[in-house]
Amino acid sequence: MASKAFLNVGAAIMFIIGFCLVSYGVLNFVGSAPLASNTNWLTAGLGFGCIGIFLIGGSVGLLWTASAKPQLRNSGPATLRLDLPGEIKLSPVTCRSCGGVLKPENIKMVADAPTVQCPYCGTAYQLAEQPKW
Repeated sequence: MASKAFLNVGAAIMFIIGFCLVSYGVLNFVGSAPLASNTNWLTAGLGFGCIGIFLIGGSVGLLWTASAKPQLRNSGPATLRLDLPGEIKLSPVTCRSCGGVLKPENIKMVADAPTVQCPYCGTAYQLAEQPKW
């Protein structure tokens, strides 16, 4: 998306040009502005006025686009990748009640805390990491 400053400057330029064309069209319409001798004052006034109104509308559209807030996309569950130095040994997680091996599919986030439910005995508890020292 273009930067807001770029859109605001573009809108200001479009508005100024559109205002000038509308003003010139109104002056042609009332017969105050000079035209070439073979130009019809009515069509020239309406033509300049319509183009000016179109440019002013475009500048309003640019300002609206610049003021719009970007929408956040929900791309599904968030994942975290860790790049750990050296070799890491993973120890299996076992159930405290029956000793069954728990798989990552059994771990769910409940109230921002990792919770596991044993598929063998049905015991559910919150996982807590023990300090390493």
